[in-house]
Amino acid sequence: MRKNLWTPLTVEGWALYCEDMMGEEGFYASDQELFFQRVHLLWRAMRILLDVGLHTRGMKREQAVDQMVSELHVERSNAEAEVRRYCAWPAYQLCYAVGRRELLRLRDDFRAAKGKDFTLRAFHDAVLPYGGLPVTLIRWGLGLGE
Repeated sequence: MRKNLWTPLTVEGWALYCEDMMGEEGFYASDQELFFQRVHLLWRAMRILLDVGLHTRGMKREQAVDQMVSELHVERSNAEAEVRRYCAWPAYQLCYAVGRRELLRLRDDFRAAKGKDFTLRAFHDAVLPYGGLPVTLIRWGLGLGE
């Protein structure tokens, strides 16, 4: 089941969660590394705005490309490729942020349930065997209900 059923909310959310966790754990040793991580968060935020704009706000493809070029300083050919991807996979860009938020909520609930026995390692060991299953199913599997 875990090999065939997955959601980008969990998979992409996990990737963004890990970037955050690395910061929490002190892996960004220099100001440059922290800045780089923050720039990537802004990049993802812009991707969400463009994705939503294209699919629900009447934004045209060329407007999205122009915004990426002017605000993110992305080369036009790369911006065009990105926007094509957003058009082909509606709402996929939201998965990063929503998945991270859901995993952080799950971690908070796991921490509350474990109390003083909580460790980050225990949380990861409990979650990772579920693979890319939806966070709601992981929550259920961990006995944390909804």
